[in-house]
Amino acid sequence: MIWAKVVNDEIIQTWEEDPSSLWHPDALQNWEQVPDDVDVGWRRKNGQWITGAQWLEEHQEENPLPPPGPPTAGIKRNVTEKETLAILELEATPAGHFDSISWSINGQTYTDSFVTVEIPRTSVVQTIPVSLTVTGPGGTDTKELTGDEEVTIAKIIAV
Repeated sequence: MIWAKVVNDEIIQTWEEDPSSLWHPDALQNWEQVPDDVDVGWRRKNGQWITGAQWLEEHQEENPLPPPGPPTAGIKRNVTEKETLAILELEATPAGHFDSISWSINGQTYTDSFVTVEIPRTSVVQTIPVSLTVTGPGGTDTKELTGDEEVTIAKIIAV
């Protein structure tokens, strides 16, 4: 048998000899005799000593990670207005686990993370509908640009 300092059922230090002659009695409260074949990192489970690796494997099986929640759709945008057209640059900035991205921009569908669309300017102000849908193992989220975020293209000013 050897001596081990055990904290929360985990061996954090071992010693070949009885530690009582080395430390103050208050420091000995976590020391106990253990079998010779255990080492630092071993854990006591159900009264038996197992390796830290075995404990971790069993712990993960007994306490699986919960599935991920739905992703969150996010959009960065930039509009540059030229004389006869506007250039709309959109970047998907989703958070969480996602597998696919789908844009709907002015009735057209895109699946890239970065999308650049040229929109001809007309004699009236245009509001361009933009939405981004991200889908992942935990569900789906859609972000629409509305209100202060909506894309508005100014009308052409006749000269």
